[in-house]
Amino acid sequence: MNSYLILFLSSFLSTSIFAQNIMEIDSIVIKGTKEKKKYTETISSITVLKDENIKSASQDTSISALNGVSNIQVNKNGESFSIRGINNTGVTGHQKDNLASIMVDDVFQTDLALKAGSFDLWDLDRIEVHRGAQSTLQGVNSLAGTILVNHNTATLYNEGKAKIGYGTFNRKEIGVVTNNVIISEKLAIRFSYNKEVQDGTIKNIATNNDKWGKKNKDNFSMGSIYLLNETDKILVDLKVLRNKTGGSYVQGPDPLKRQSNEDIDFLTRTNNQQASVRHLKSFSENISNTFVAAFSQSKNDEKSDADGAPINLAGIRIEDHEDQFMSLENLLNYKSDKISNTLGINFHRYRLLDHYSFNLLYPLSATVTTPVAVIQDAKKIRSVYSLFNSFNFILNEQHSFNVGARFEIQKNNFGTYVKATRTQNLGAATNTAVDTYLNNSSGTYGDNESSGIFLPKLAYVFHLENNHFGMSYTEGYRSGGLSINRSKAKAVNYRPETTDNFEISHKYEGKSFRVSSNAFYTNWKDQQVQVSLSNDFYDTQVENASRSELYGAEVQGQLSLNQANSFILNTGYVKTRFVSFLKNRTNYTGKEFPNAPRVTSMLTYKTQLTDVFSVSTIGRYLGRSYNDAENTRRAADQIYFDLNTQYTFASWALEVFVRNIFDKDYVINDSSPSSLVGYQVNYYQLNTPRELGVRLSYFW
Repeated sequence: MNSYLILFLSSFLSTSIFAQNIMEIDSIVIKGTKEKKKYTETISSITVLKDENIKSASQDTSISALNGVSNIQVNKNGESFSIRGINNTGVTGHQKDNLASIMVDDVFQTDLALKAGSFDLWDLDRIEVHRGAQSTLQGVNSLAGTILVNHNTATLYNEGKAKIGYGTFNRKEIGVVTNNVIISEKLAIRFSYNKEVQDGTIKNIATNNDKWGKKNKDNFSMGSIYLLNETDKILVDLKVLRNKTGGSYVQGPDPLKRQSNEDIDFLTRTNNQQASVRHLKSFSENISNTFVAAFSQSKNDEKSDADGAPINLAGIRIEDHEDQFMSLENLLNYKSDKISNTLGINFHRYRLLDHYSFNLLYPLSATVTTPVAVIQDAKKIRSVYSLFNSFNFILNEQHSFNVGARFEIQKNNFGTYVKATRTQNLGAATNTAVDTYLNNSSGTYGDNESSGIFLPKLAYVFHLENNHFGMSYTEGYRSGGLSINRSKAKAVNYRPETTDNFEISHKYEGKSFRVSSNAFYTNWKDQQVQVSLSNDFYDTQVENASRSELYGAEVQGQLSLNQANSFILNTGYVKTRFVSFLKNRTNYTGKEFPNAPRVTSMLTYKTQLTDVFSVSTIGRYLGRSYNDAENTRRAADQIYFDLNTQYTFASWALEVFVRNIFDKDYVINDSSPSSLVGYQVNYYQLNTPRELGVRLSYFW
């Protein structure tokens, strides 16, 4: 608790949010609140990163660029992320309903869309990180927070840029953007393409494949703007994404050798297409309306070694996944000198189809297994209807209030088909015993579930010259649903999980520095966890089995010593713990969440040595965290230093960069051998070793 108080109080000596020109911070309008608020009017802990800040802080072009931002950790080489210690896939396992949401250009990103590479930073405008429950305005899947990625939209003038780059591990990248005016002051279209290829750093010694972790990503987008008249405009955005990647894990007694040892190479391929239409209308000086229609569709196929061993024990594991997401949202905004109000309605429908085909090593005894052919198909459909409102009232120069609420109705339909078949003749008695068990577990299961929830929010801000003090309460939630217990052959309902979130904030504006700080406490109720009811590996289901709490703080700041030298600081602290959690007869009370480092920090220094030459250095720190709910496996403290130099001449820019300068190696995720017979393989994930690269860009 002392660390938490010190961190919060240190904000008065620190500096504010990311912004290249600190004199413009007050004019930044936060998009994620949907209320068109200025940054200093908000209570939430928000980080805003402009494109120039990303270039200064990192040359990474994925969500990993956020690693180390206050209370943000990117886990498993970008497979998941944590906000305030809450992993977006859940604290005990993946449940297909995330605890944090990512929006890219106003389109919700499903897991498959993200796997296709939708979190792309080429032609970026800015990123907003909203910590804490955003459920009142964002709805389902925003219990931990929301990350918004906004790319540049089409503009009514001609411009363009192109890049080419090369780096270690045979990294290659090309990109182009062209913005073209079709009808003067009326219609423009913007095209963008980005391709990145890299061999990776892991070798599969079983297949002699030294490109086990190879990556190949293509992102194409087209956006347009059309001015219907002086008060109406339409923005259209289309994206086509393709991503093919190899394995990201290593095996063996020495993970730092960066080797895997499987007789089948891991490969996953994902395609995504998404589109959005935004209609913006201004009725008067005070009243405006925004309508957004969005659609996303993804397809993923994956193959891997079903047993994880260098010899063929169970063969190949095949997975196929498809999803569809569509949403309609309308926002009616009113704003005057004293009052602003946002009234919104939202509808979205999410469909997910999963197919698995593999051989399962079925235990016959403590040391003997037999392969069982398993096919599992699952279908999930969720429809959500929402009505929400946010009312802001400025009482006078010192006091302002915010009252918000959301009413959401959701309908879930879940069905699955499971078939398990013995593949070997084990003798009459054993055949009968195994077949009886498999027949009882096989079958078609499904159910429907409907529920509604009311989500309030209250906030107050006290303004004292350049200081802005706030406090708020908001309720967050993740939707309930249906879980299939295959051993008992039944569908099990689980309720929504909710959080009570209390937060205080302070924001200060100075001429040479700005500071932002937040302190928070979250009480997590009816937490959804994957529970094992017995030693039977089919006897699992999702239940509302836990209560947890977390508290902490964030400090974010920028200090400009002069026109040529500036510092950007991000620091976060969070303490998580299970208050009551009993799983498989093990008491987890007092244990910390997996993937929840107590301290995260990022410090960036940029110096403009001449008018055409600049140097940026960045240090990241991620404290120790556990990899499992039992708190038996731990990732060590991680410290990274990066360097980026940029030289500009005429319409050209040359960048030379180094990531992980000191080539530090860390085991960032450790999976001990499974307790199941037949599965005794260690799986680890490592950070990326030192990378060097060069990039040449041209602007017109």
